[in-house]
Amino acid sequence: MDYSTKTLVIMALLLLLGIVIGMMMRSGGNRRLRRQLEEERAAHIATRRAQEERIHDIERTRIAPPRPRL
Repeated sequence: MDYSTKTLVIMALLLLLGIVIGMMMRSGGNRRLRRQLEEERAAHIATRRAQEERIHDIERTRIAPPRPRL
């Protein structure tokens, strides 16, 4: 299969066009994924703080067992 120079140039331009279009489509997806990651991270931090606060409340209100007398 012998391709002419014109055919090779057209194929190279189509390849570059495909790469550029693919990068343009991907760039919006990265922003969406980054935003979702930040939202998930914020939710995780809020949940973690609520759990730690609950643990501190339980520890504060817990009745300590009596010390053994010697």
